[in-house]
Amino acid sequence: MSTAKGPGRFSSRPDPMPVPEIDAPHDDGDGPLSSVLTVVTAVVLGAAGLVTGLLSVVTVGWLTRYWEAGILPQVLGVAGLLVLLAAVYTLCRLCAWGARRFSSAVAFALGFVAALLLVASYMPGGDRLLTAHLLHSAFLLGSMAVLGVAVARGLDGRNPFLAGLPRVPDTR
Repeated sequence: MSTAKGPGRFSSRPDPMPVPEIDAPHDDGDGPLSSVLTVVTAVVLGAAGLVTGLLSVVTVGWLTRYWEAGILPQVLGVAGLLVLLAAVYTLCRLCAWGARRFSSAVAFALGFVAALLLVASYMPGGDRLLTAHLLHSAFLLGSMAVLGVAVARGLDGRNPFLAGLPRVPDTR
């Protein structure tokens, strides 16, 4: 059994670093069912992103509730924000991995960003969930950055920031 290690190079050992998103067999069918399932998946994940975004905004609003009480609530608020951003990144990556399509991560991210834009927009005569608080601004910018990285990593299952670099050689 020989596997390709690059252009013109072959090895008798199997590839030491399989990438599930690339190496797993999947159907790239041209049938109408594949297209319908892709669209349905995108709609469902977009709605899931919208709901997740709304729930995240409410959560961030609670992180600043006792901000003025001292250093402990501030440290806990920042830690909670980091956990929330890690969860958003993980959810977006799971969407790309689970559906094995780049479009699923994009749909989730667009739904999430739509929720952020709805909540952060001007609302006359009413309270806003996100104020001019530093933690709220960090959530807005951080979540968009995290989603951007998660979507970019969903491209073909590889890290686009390290594109073109050879794989680490197997020294076993």
